[in-house]
Amino acid sequence: MNKKLCAAATAAAAALAVTAVAAAAIGTAFIPGSIDVEAGGIVEAIAGGLAVALASVVLLVILYAVCAVCLVFAALSFAALLRMCLGKRHGTKTVVALYISLMGTAAALFGGIFMCLLSLHAGVTAAGALLIAVGALHGVACVFCAVKLYKATRALKAPDVGQNGDRGQHMPQISGVKGVNMQELDKKDRELLNAARAAIIKNYDGEKFMHTVGAAVRCADGKIFTGVNVYSVHGACAEQVALGAAITNGERDFAAVVAVRGSDGEEILPPCGNCRQMLCDYAPDCMVILGTAKGPRKVPARELLPFAYTVE
Repeated sequence: MNKKLCAAATAAAAALAVTAVAAAAIGTAFIPGSIDVEAGGIVEAIAGGLAVALASVVLLVILYAVCAVCLVFAALSFAALLRMCLGKRHGTKTVVALYISLMGTAAALFGGIFMCLLSLHAGVTAAGALLIAVGALHGVACVFCAVKLYKATRALKAPDVGQNGDRGQHMPQISGVKGVNMQELDKKDRELLNAARAAIIKNYDGEKFMHTVGAAVRCADGKIFTGVNVYSVHGACAEQVALGAAITNGERDFAAVVAVRGSDGEEILPPCGNCRQMLCDYAPDCMVILGTAKGPRKVPARELLPFAYTVE
């Protein structure tokens, strides 16, 4: 997701919330004093006064209700868009939230038209026009962001883009391999998984697919290094980048590694053949976290490549 687009959409959501509050304040200030009923005599004057008061209450209740709906759904879209701007996890739920927040746009358009049709005061009409404009801008921004995010999410679900841009079959979950010692994850493994997800959420490229996979490696001393894949004809996988970062910083003993794919990093990827060979060369006892039918599990790297190439 383009960060400038995301920031613009977030600003539009904030503007809608502010405009809704301002419209309610302007309506409170001008609507009661703008309704006038000519009355001749005491009885007619009292009846006219009651009619004015009742009309003011009804109009203000409608306006408050509309502005409240605008405020609630503008806050919903603002929260979703702000999470995206900050690089937090986002996916299908964010898309749904953005579409639901269009209720705020609908309320803004209704409220704006309602205020303009009252024709009670220039300030009320101007506030209505502003509410329409900001509401429309908010709606366009939410739809555009939702569509872009949906496409980016879908791109990693079907026939997908590999770490080097090749389009291959979707990688299924590993159901279990005879003789492979699958182990459950502990707290440190889950922290490592979250680090890999944070890496790809921050750097995910859903337009050119230059960076679609994030990886994290935990060293024996507990330090964690992350990396993302670098697209090229012979580009580097995310595991290679993360391991290279660790080695560059003087690390040589590795405890665990994991790679994830997607804009929200939800899909755990098994290492490709080249990465399995690399892990066998550098850290054959390093635990590799895999996605299985029973949930995430870990297995020693050497068990993923039983006939690894050696120079001996």
